[in-house]
Amino acid sequence: MIGHTWAQQLLSRAAQRNRLAHAYLFVGPTSVGKTSLAMHLASLLVCSSQIGRPCGVCRGCKSVARQGHPDVRLIERASDRRDITIEQVRQLEGEIALTPYEAPHKLFCVAGADLMNDAAASALLKTLEEPPPNASLVLTAADPMSLPITIRSRCQTLTLQPVPAHVIADALQADLKVEDDRAKELATLAHGRPGWAVRATTDHDLVEREAAAYRAISALPRQGPYSRMVAIEALLGKGSFLETRARALDLLSRLEGWWRDALFAAQTGVAPDLRRFMVGAVDSVPASLPEIVGFLLKIQETASRVEANVTPRLAVDHLIGMMPTIRSVDRASS
Repeated sequence: MIGHTWAQQLLSRAAQRNRLAHAYLFVGPTSVGKTSLAMHLASLLVCSSQIGRPCGVCRGCKSVARQGHPDVRLIERASDRRDITIEQVRQLEGEIALTPYEAPHKLFCVAGADLMNDAAASALLKTLEEPPPNASLVLTAADPMSLPITIRSRCQTLTLQPVPAHVIADALQADLKVEDDRAKELATLAHGRPGWAVRATTDHDLVEREAAAYRAISALPRQGPYSRMVAIEALLGKGSFLETRARALDLLSRLEGWWRDALFAAQTGVAPDLRRFMVGAVDSVPASLPEIVGFLLKIQETASRVEANVTPRLAVDHLIGMMPTIRSVDRASS
């Protein structure tokens, strides 16, 4: 588990005091660690150690790590489906109602609960309304507003923020033995997402795709209105409303990160060295600090509108139309 120490401690105290909520909703960006936190909670519940729980080495902890513990279930969208189905939720309902096999408490996690179809969400609501004893349910969601309010209101929500780059880099070095410079580069590119950074240690295509996305974003301020719209069309792609909204929120998060780097450049007169290994990193900034600060506020306002179900493409197109122009600055030395 990388980062989110506060959440780990909160859940640990609740487990020690036997005051776990019957349902949790873990919210945060994709790959920020929501499912990892759910599995951390599962390990807390099944760990047989008397101190330092979860220990990570007992039979229960090892069973959770390999997803083989009979009292822990992880429900995810099938690779060939666009949503989590009612059949999956009905199976969950049948199993969660049973008495725990080994541990004193069961834990079921619906990862990507915001991908449930309407029928599945309605079925899950019944379990939330009549929670079984000795069991907790964890839902994870990158886009919680797509979940019915009747589900959200019955869960204790924990919102996970992006993890600082130095925390991710330290974990990559300590746990995966990644070299120092490489760990720092991956941690920076991860944009606060530990899960992405871990996958990127073995999947080099992930790094190139992330770099390509930043190159496209860094080109936007230099482009005219038509070129910007074409670029946004490519970045958002096609799909359902929920898919487009998820991509729009991800794009807005990337935009905010890039323009925060630009804010650093505007304040110091040099481009930040954070992405020196990427072609197209921030090497120019808006003409004035008020422009960049104002645009950062507009990005945040746009994200709020998208979360409130404003049409994602129209909201993003409107934002991009207000993007400031830029002037060049000297590159930071490596």
